[in-house]
Parts: sequence; structure tokens; C-alpha cells
Amino acid sequence: MDPKLRQLQTTVNQHGRRAAPVSFDLAVEELKLGQRKLAEQLEHVLVMLDVLTGPAAPQEQLLTAKEICKELTISRGFLHTLRREGLPVLRLGSSSPRYILDDVKAWMKSRGQP
Repeated sequence: MDPKLRQLQTTVNQHGRRAAPVSFDLAVEELKLGQRKLAEQLEHVLVMLDVLTGPAAPQEQLLTAKEICKELTISRGFLHTLRREGLPVLRLGSSSPRYILDDVKAWMKSRGQP
């Protein structure tokens, strides 16, 4: 065992109410597992960030429902009708839906709408 870990274990045993041995190896393994889980979560966040800011969906073109209605000069009710008919929408987690302007315009053009 590493001398620093042995010294720390001895200090913990001397100052604790019980002199039970402390398993630092187990604690280190738990920390490594936690680190791996955090790395996986970070990877997921980075992938989602790429989706939002990548070339297919520039951040300045991600619009809220209010913004897409203003851009297309349509009502919120008509927007909901279009969504039921298959309007492309981006939904990440529990956030409000976002619309990619170019995708929405292409979808509407394919349906013969201006």
C-alpha cells in the first residue's frame, strides 16, 4: 500500500470513534466508476450540443414556436395543425420545441405551401 494512503488510513482510524479499517481501494474504485459515468454523461451532452450547433442546425436558426410563427406569418393554431401533419420539430428533453427554419421552409415547399 502507498505510504501516504497508509498514513491517511492510520489518521482516520486514530480520530474516528471506531478503529475499523478503511478500505481506500474500494473508495478509489467507486470514484473511478463515478468518473466513468460522468464522462459518459458529458459525452451525451457534447453530442446534443453538436446537434444544436452543428452545420445542419445553426444555433441562430433554431426558433421557438413564437419566432417561427412570426417568421412564417402564421398563427399558433395553424402551427399546431402543421405539427400534427408532420412539420419537422426538434425536441430535446423537456424543453419547448424548437424549429429549424430551413427545414420548416423546405417541408412547407414540398407540400405546395409558400
